Amino acid sequence: GNFLLVVLTYCAFYSIPAYEGETYRFVLKPFDAPTIYNVLNACFSNLEKTGRRIQFTMGARRRFLEASRILWIVSLNRKRHIHLEEEVLSTWDTMRELYEALPQERFVYAHKSHIVNLDKILKIDKNTIEISDGTVLPLGRNMRASLLAAMQQLWEEDR
Repeated sequence: GNFLLVVLTYCAFYSIPAYEGETYRFVLKPFDAPTIYNVLNACFSNLEKTGRRIQFTMGARRRFLEASRILWIVSLNRKRHIHLEEEVLSTWDTMRELYEALPQERFVYAHKSHIVNLDKILKIDKNTIEISDGTVLPLGRNMRASLLAAMQQLWEEDR
């Protein structure tokens, strides 16, 4: 299952090794109840987002997929192609149906034919986005501002 590592300690010198070990949060003593409450809320929120599953039609069957595995989705030749790290899944479901099933705080339209996972964006240029698999996707002129706003909100929530 999914888990997050939170380090509670009085030793500040453990902070660097803790983050190198992919610690989600590092809390230095003394801490109070509101601090612990905020850390736990952030953990629950993160786990809820990463564990969300979507369903879509693939052939004659319904398929379930953890949303966090999706890199990007493209509409091409009347089909939608869901790009994962290890494979590409195709469906007749509409872009709207797929988008509405996804966690709205993690996915945005980068172009009228592309939906991207904000967590998988490596670089944003004037007209393109680079995804973690090295793919460069178009960034629509009218989509840039909403994508940047969504990225900013995501960074603020994840702090």
